[in-house]
Amino acid sequence: MSKKSVLVSIIVLIIVIIAGYLYKEKISSVISIAVLSPNGGETFEVGKTYNILWESKNIPSSEKVSISFSYRGKSGTIAAGIPNSGSYSWKVSEVIILGEDDKPSPTGPFYIDIIYAKTSGGGWEPIVEVTADQSDGPFTIIATP
Repeated sequence: MSKKSVLVSIIVLIIVIIAGYLYKEKISSVISIAVLSPNGGETFEVGKTYNILWESKNIPSSEKVSISFSYRGKSGTIAAGIPNSGSYSWKVSEVIILGEDDKPSPTGPFYIDIIYAKTSGGGWEPIVEVTADQSDGPFTIIATP
């Protein structure tokens, strides 16, 4: 092998190593958030407190998330701008959302949505990245017996 071939091989190897490192860094910095509970099938009782649980990757606990519920394309806020702690205690209150027939539907089915919106800085900076998750299945809310 000539010196030129060896040199080219070494340069190619260095480029491959650097590209692999940069790819690994990009993969490890991808942000995500996932609802853990309620994640489908639960029944919540009005007036009781339940934990909404989630896990996040590459989102510091000092960052803020918002939690909402959704029902047939409509939604309501449970908590906005809370710390990304992975848990929120929610005291379930009466939830009345009009269904397709404009009759109240207090039981659901409801879904939980957890949203993280990364900004380019503090205050009213533009949002540069959003990640969110919705519970895999619906949960219901029942009136206190």
